[in-house]
Amino acid sequence: MQVGSANLTDSAARTSHELDLVALGEPALGGGPRPVLAIGEVKWGRTLGQPDLDRLDGIRELLRRRPGVSGERTRLLLSSAVGFTDQLVAASAGRPDVLLVDLERLYGGD
Repeated sequence: MQVGSANLTDSAARTSHELDLVALGEPALGGGPRPVLAIGEVKWGRTLGQPDLDRLDGIRELLRRRPGVSGERTRLLLSSAVGFTDQLVAASAGRPDVLLVDLERLYGGD
């Protein structure tokens, strides 16, 4: 597994997206696309909200269309020391592909 940050270009929209977290898995034996396990937004002094989740959903869609990587099972991780809006908490409830990590979860575990 490889973990780091990345910039993803979207040539169709003529823009780029900065990702604070990208976790890549190993390709399947015999080759094939490399799985993107997770992408994420990590902020210390800002409350994360629905627009942040929407942004990651859109970036995951870009990844799904990219050759050489597999974004089919990519999880979305949002981490903030300040916390999350009620709207984001509600929107992420029941979504196994979304993980919210606040300070309590980061330092105290699940």
